[in-house]
Amino acid sequence: MTENEFLRELVAALMKQNAELLAQVASANEQITATNAQIAVLTERIEELLEQLDKKNKNSRNSSKPPSSDGYSKPAPKSLKKPSGKKPGGQKGHKGNGMKITHKPDEFVPLFPAACLNCPNRAVCAMKVAERRYIPDYHGIMIHDCWKPYFKYEKAEHALCCAHILRELVYAEEVKHQQWAKPLRELLCEMLTERNRLAELGEIRFSKEQADAYSSRYDALVTQGLEANPLQLRKKGQMGAKKGEVRSLLERLRDRKQQILRFAADWYVPFTNNAAEQDIRFSKVKLKVSGCFRTKHGAEEYAD
Repeated sequence: MTENEFLRELVAALMKQNAELLAQVASANEQITATNAQIAVLTERIEELLEQLDKKNKNSRNSSKPPSSDGYSKPAPKSLKKPSGKKPGGQKGHKGNGMKITHKPDEFVPLFPAACLNCPNRAVCAMKVAERRYIPDYHGIMIHDCWKPYFKYEKAEHALCCAHILRELVYAEEVKHQQWAKPLRELLCEMLTERNRLAELGEIRFSKEQADAYSSRYDALVTQGLEANPLQLRKKGQMGAKKGEVRSLLERLRDRKQQILRFAADWYVPFTNNAAEQDIRFSKVKLKVSGCFRTKHGAEEYAD
């Protein structure tokens, strides 16, 4: 065999071997693609199951769920306040304040819109307005839990209840293991404590430097959370991007910052809307237990 013949046979053998290797690589690539697709499906399923499990871990302490939904697995009480070292109740020298309930008001002032004064259907309209809970042209400050329909009152100023925010931050910290949630929760509590302390000294607002420092810390923690929870792209054919509970909370903290921190900018605005909820609690409990009042006299007696 000549040298040229030997080289031709060697080249042919190498080409055959190369073709076999290319076929093996192509087959391996197909298997890798199929495996990656299966991994993506399983990963999405795992995330769905974890999300369902997380929802089961929600209770009245770390979400807006009512205590009645806790059933027999009621969470152990855990205050969000730090120990002050003081005895519970009113402190020595505290005068106290409150509003005495009078059953004989000095004057009744019925208020109706000017257009309704001579309307023959005024009583019917008043009943419909009460049923719909409609507040026409409300110009005050509404403190609520960020339920979207509340923002339809465009002439009102809005403040978000920080008690709801704190519970959601507890959920993000304890269930979702978010590192930014606890510092942000502590920051909100710190701002409230400092506001109360300064108010006792006669101050009516934070200094510009102090307010700017709080605002910067708030922004830094929200930014940290957003970077740790990027938007998840959906599969082909699905619209938009998947947010999830933590990302949705962070976007609300970012977009509604002014309303969340209104208690810090305006010291007449309370930290929560608990007072309003407490005012109607007895009436709601009565409604849940009795369903309704059987007579007008019974309703008047309860109101008194």
